Amino acid sequence: MTATLHALGSGRAAGAYYTEDPNREARPPSRDNYYTCDDGNGIWWSTASSVVRNGSPVDRETFRDLCAGIDPRSGKGLVRGSGVSHRAGWDITFSTPKTFGILWAAGSKEQRAMLETIQQEAVDQALQFVVDEHLVEVRLGAGGHLREAPADILVAKFPHFTSREGDPACHTHCVLLNAARSLRDPKKFLTLEPRQVYAWQVVVGLAFRTALSRRLIEKGFSVRAAGKDQFEIADIPDSLIEQFSKRALQIKA
Repeated sequence: MTATLHALGSGRAAGAYYTEDPNREARPPSRDNYYTCDDGNGIWWSTASSVVRNGSPVDRETFRDLCAGIDPRSGKGLVRGSGVSHRAGWDITFSTPKTFGILWAAGSKEQRAMLETIQQEAVDQALQFVVDEHLVEVRLGAGGHLREAPADILVAKFPHFTSREGDPACHTHCVLLNAARSLRDPKKFLTLEPRQVYAWQVVVGLAFRTALSRRLIEKGFSVRAAGKDQFEIADIPDSLIEQFSKRALQIKA
């Protein structure tokens, strides 16, 4: 349970991984669709709703345009260097404890909805922490040597509830797109410098875990320590956790 970060590829093709991944179905056929399906399950998160509206569904064409640095409203370049060679962005994945996923899998429709809300509220708080602490900056000046906080960032959130192996594993992929509105010139968009996010990755994960545990406790759950700076929901036996940890067992093997 943490926040993990990796860079995406370039152009619209990088967005295809999230919308058309041929391996998104786990080996068990009952696996939920990975990334966006025909109806789409992504949600936009934005601090100012400059290009996309915060809380609205992710449209795959809009998402893929933004992965290429293209303005979906006009079809023109949104940032310098837009197109096939434009770095699409970075995926910050927030993962809940294994016991959270087990409860989600065993819950009723209403209970699942409650857990999903708790999860997304914690994700939103962690993303706001990234913004408030200026962990994402935009590049400006010759060669992008200057850095400043952006006026708006664009994040596509893809909540998932199982692993590729079909085990309960509630997590959210947050695609931080490589285009942000300039604070100096609201009509201008610039590329990002994510160096601080990498440097503070552990702290970003801590912000997520803190928000998640607080919301669980507010709903009446008890939590217990589980490893360094980690927690699990209390009263779920370790044997059950191990049973639903196929990927961890594969890595150990």
